[in-house]
Amino acid sequence: MKDVIPESVFRAIQVHLRQRTAFAERGWPAGEYDEDTLTGDFGASLRTPDWIDSKQDGVHYQWRVIYKKTRGKGTEAAEKRTGADGVFQVEVQPHNDSLLVYYKGILFQAKKHAGSSRSDLIHQVENMEQIAPGGSALFEFGPEGYRGAAGRVILADKERNPTRIPHPDEPLGNFLADQFLPCGAGLRGMYYDFAQKTLLVPQEGIVKRISLRNLIEVKVRRRKRER
Repeated sequence: MKDVIPESVFRAIQVHLRQRTAFAERGWPAGEYDEDTLTGDFGASLRTPDWIDSKQDGVHYQWRVIYKKTRGKGTEAAEKRTGADGVFQVEVQPHNDSLLVYYKGILFQAKKHAGSSRSDLIHQVENMEQIAPGGSALFEFGPEGYRGAAGRVILADKERNPTRIPHPDEPLGNFLADQFLPCGAGLRGMYYDFAQKTLLVPQEGIVKRISLRNLIEVKVRRRKRER
């Protein structure tokens, strides 16, 4: 998304993703027994209280990170169908009063570094890849840090070593800032409407109705002129 996000804003968001992920890691002891708690704490740690102003070449921009979570009712069945705990996405509106909006998204499955739930990981990643080819990731929480990897990397690791369930190597904050935010992971044009529970998948050009428990979204816009 570097081609549509001003450089100063892009760098500020990168710093935010790294720093707030590091902050979220400090919450591991409070939620270490529950992946859902860890995911919620992670999303809340990235959330900004309001729009943050930024300026480049005399033009004012604003950006923020929002986090939303559904109620738990019925979500376990939905996760089994999609393989995803949530979606991390970016929405950029580069011009005032313009209908032109750029999107990028990645479905993610959240796992603890160890535990019985990891036995379902490969099947869940395969499900996400079936829904959004090239648009999935694993977020892994552990006492030694949070890490992330693209779904296709996880599947490739499993193919190379069938007896081992893979672990991501890259710090999660770096994965989001250096892989997802630019163009190394995720799908340009993919967008999840949290209210309507619909996912736009660009390669297929169709909208799929799925239910996701967590939405983490970075929004960027050109600041409206003061009247």
